[in-house]
Amino acid sequence: MVLPVLTGAKQPGNLPGLHISQHDIKDESLRLNTQWAFYWQTFHNPEIFENDSIPKPDDYSNAPCPWNMKSENGRQFPRFGYGTYFLRVYVPQSKHSYSLKIRGLSSASTCYVNGEKVAQIGSPADNPQDARPDYNMVIAELPAHEKSDSSAVYNIVFHVSNYSHHLGGMWDIIEFGRRETISENYHKSIFWEMLVAGVFIMMIAYHLIIFVLNPSGKPYLWFAMFVFFLLIRTLLTEEVFIKFAFPDISYGLMFRISYIATFSIVICLLGFFNSILPSENNKFAFRILMGLMAGVVITILLAPMHVYTSMNLLFLILTGMVFLYLIFHVMGMAIVHRKRGVWILLLAIIPGFVGFVNDAMYSLEIIHTAYIAHIGSLIFVVFQSWYLAREFVFVYRDNYRLAKQLQDVNENLETLVKDRTHALVDKQAELEKEKRILSDINEDLKNAQAFQKKASRMIVHDLKGPLGMIIQITSEPEVKDNELMLMIGQSAMQMQQLVLNLLDVSRMESKQFRIELKQRTVEPVVNFAISASQRLAEGKNISFRFEKHTDLPACFDEQLLKRMICNLLNNSIKYSDEGDTVVVSIDNAELHDMPALLISVSDHGPGVSDDIKNVLFNMGTSERSPWESHGLGLHFCKLAVDAMNGVIYLDTDYTGGARFNVVLPLTCDD
Repeated sequence: MVLPVLTGAKQPGNLPGLHISQHDIKDESLRLNTQWAFYWQTFHNPEIFENDSIPKPDDYSNAPCPWNMKSENGRQFPRFGYGTYFLRVYVPQSKHSYSLKIRGLSSASTCYVNGEKVAQIGSPADNPQDARPDYNMVIAELPAHEKSDSSAVYNIVFHVSNYSHHLGGMWDIIEFGRRETISENYHKSIFWEMLVAGVFIMMIAYHLIIFVLNPSGKPYLWFAMFVFFLLIRTLLTEEVFIKFAFPDISYGLMFRISYIATFSIVICLLGFFNSILPSENNKFAFRILMGLMAGVVITILLAPMHVYTSMNLLFLILTGMVFLYLIFHVMGMAIVHRKRGVWILLLAIIPGFVGFVNDAMYSLEIIHTAYIAHIGSLIFVVFQSWYLAREFVFVYRDNYRLAKQLQDVNENLETLVKDRTHALVDKQAELEKEKRILSDINEDLKNAQAFQKKASRMIVHDLKGPLGMIIQITSEPEVKDNELMLMIGQSAMQMQQLVLNLLDVSRMESKQFRIELKQRTVEPVVNFAISASQRLAEGKNISFRFEKHTDLPACFDEQLLKRMICNLLNNSIKYSDEGDTVVVSIDNAELHDMPALLISVSDHGPGVSDDIKNVLFNMGTSERSPWESHGLGLHFCKLAVDAMNGVIYLDTDYTGGARFNVVLPLTCDD
């Protein structure tokens, strides 16, 4: 348990002091976040601070605060150099022993208490050649304290030098407390850090084994790499646990590995979300962010420490951009597409983002809490493991069901084959006889069909010209108000549509119809179809209403879609009453579990009777007679939608008339 920060005050004679003599710190440790006397470019002998006549400091610096950042007094010193920090702490008179918990200052330091050396991290010096930087966490046991009239006194002095990092001086928290309290808290921290590291190691092994057994499972590889770099960062921060395994690891290597691991975590996070939500990722944005983060890692790998550490703010901004992209774009699209398990992903990434914001502000000396990204990352790891395990169970369950079905089929297959074999032997002789008869009939049918197709094409081509002339004549301004001519023109247009349907159905059924599939917006096509059907609608005083609920493009052939929508509009006009409204709308939909576009044409006519719903799109199907024209039109629509890899169906939930829905894919995949 850590006490709230107690702000010290300069004592008479400009002595920086912290009075805690009235506080019982039995089960707590105290952060020495108060004003320290600071002496620039001087290593004072610790013994001169044993009395009240201390040298005049260059500044009174609130700690933690690097000396190349402005203090409350507005002083700021160069990042490279050395200096002395001094603070006097007044504690209750007691028989208790006290300790300091020191996490490496930038970038080498020696601690003296009441004139005695109690801790050293690296070797501070007044020149770069003799200085040896280091980073570690040290528990310093304090010597017997001096006593004043009402309290015990500790004179704490730090010699600090920095010639490596872009921040110099006292940049981390120093904790003061009873020896047993500091030791107990330290061992608790070590326990939890070891526990987290053990969990991470098991996660890495588990997901790597799954990937080795199934190399196509890229999410497991990305996740294992993410946890690996998270483990490395955890071992290099907080209690600096890596020093237990590698006590001689160099200062520069520690920082370089820590920075590389931190930003490699972000790269693995991007790769992981791209592998589990590929359709929700914007490929261009993903490549840009991946390239920027790879540039960050390369910069850290090649640049000197003072260069890449001074670019920390830029690196953190790029990392923040990655988190915002994942939360608002990728997760937003996953919510829109209703992806399975998306709420688990949200619960995972939000604590990680909170931990990143805290650690970013902590590393920039904006706040002085503690590193908590490893906690948020642990939460992220747990939830992501849940997500991956959940997906694994779904796949396993589906495979088990299919295997059971296959087993049942295999058990019945042998008996079925025997029965079928006897039946086939009996039928073979009969089939041979029928084959000869059918061959003769087939030859006759081919000749008749060829003649029929040739005659149909001749009739269609011969009709197109006269019908076009009639439509043109009835469209002239001088005959436009003639009701008889209007009826002739409308009938000619219907006949022309029927002729075109006959021609296109024949081509499509014989595979001679060439289409050009391309991703484009649907709105211009709908507007064209409405305009083309306007004249036919005017004869019955029918109006159109276009409702657009999305701007998504779709994959279709422009001319084919125009003809198809015109057929649906003409059909709705035909069965609508005088003065009705035909509604055309476009909206989002799904096709084969993928995002798609929905085009609906609705009318308020009598609807479709139940006895023909199942054969509605067969050629010649009609509610009134076997060969009425709308049957051919719907058959053409079915062929056209199939050619564009879509589906068309009658909306049976719509009861106000008839509504035909066309669903088209968004992309033109091969």
